[in-house]
Amino acid sequence: MTVRAVIIGSGGHAQMIEAVNRQLGKMGQPTCEVIAWLEAPDYQGPDRLKDLPVLLEGTRQIDILKTKGCTAFMFGIGISKAGPARWEVYELLRSKGLRPISIIHPSAIVSPEAKLGEGVYIGAHSIVQPYAQISDACIVNSGSIIEHHVVLEHNVHAAPGAIVCGNAHIGEHTLIGAGSVVIQNVHVGNAVNIGAGSTVVNDIADGLTVAGHPAKPVQAAVTV
Repeated sequence: MTVRAVIIGSGGHAQMIEAVNRQLGKMGQPTCEVIAWLEAPDYQGPDRLKDLPVLLEGTRQIDILKTKGCTAFMFGIGISKAGPARWEVYELLRSKGLRPISIIHPSAIVSPEAKLGEGVYIGAHSIVQPYAQISDACIVNSGSIIEHHVVLEHNVHAAPGAIVCGNAHIGEHTLIGAGSVVIQNVHVGNAVNIGAGSTVVNDIADGLTVAGHPAKPVQAAVTV
């Protein structure tokens, strides 16, 4: 039976997920039937996109979708910064009985020994090595490499080309910037922003924004 799903968001990341879902279907792999996009209440864009309605988020709207057979969602909200608010949306949808669907691009390499949570996106030409743990709502974006025994706690974004080396631990809501490198055995805290192209060689405390070679704080810690 085909799963009917709504895509959360309608921006670039959401449209990429929709395109990969269609690509998987053309390859004969299991996919979802997407019935709508679900946007934030302050959304100002068009009311239709790619022949699907754009609906405004709200408890009543979710209940209406469920009456139309929608049982799942694809999480199309990207993470440009550390995103606790993104996680709140994810938790709300799960509490309303919608099941998060993971999307893995057909060109990605994911070890069968890796552990993937729910609502994960694994992008084009990315690699997830044995015994890595990718927790719920994470994004492993195009060309990223997640090495063996790495832990990404929930709602982490490894931006395009990021490399996380063996046994590193990345806290929840953290952004690993495009082209950045986290060396082996490093512990990165919660809600950390790692600037694009940085090299992380030491542990990083919660709430910091870091950048450079080696990466150093560029602003004071914030409460998480």
